[in-house]
Amino acid sequence: MSDYDEQMQGQVMLPPPSLKGRKGRGAVSNLQGRYEIHGREGYDDGWAQEDENADGKAIVSWKTQVTEEYAKTILTRNASPDLPFSVSLNPYRGCEHEM
Repeated sequence: MSDYDEQMQGQVMLPPPSLKGRKGRGAVSNLQGRYEIHGREGYDDGWAQEDENADGKAIVSWKTQVTEEYAKTILTRNASPDLPFSVSLNPYRGCEHEM
């Protein structure tokens, strides 16, 4: 019997929780590849946002906001010693996946 089998003996393997996404908010998971050395498991620490509040009323969904950007130039200057370049492109500002 391998070390892994000895560690897992008596352990109950639970199926992963169902992932529920919000419309327009991107992927709800980032599955590991089969050659990954380490794996990650979700843990409910009570901080997750619920779809309903304590009164049982549905929480209003987030809306995407579009803001016009009046950039002076498409080039951005970088004065950082840890970057191997001094100029980069600035095609847009921000990303809705950060919300």
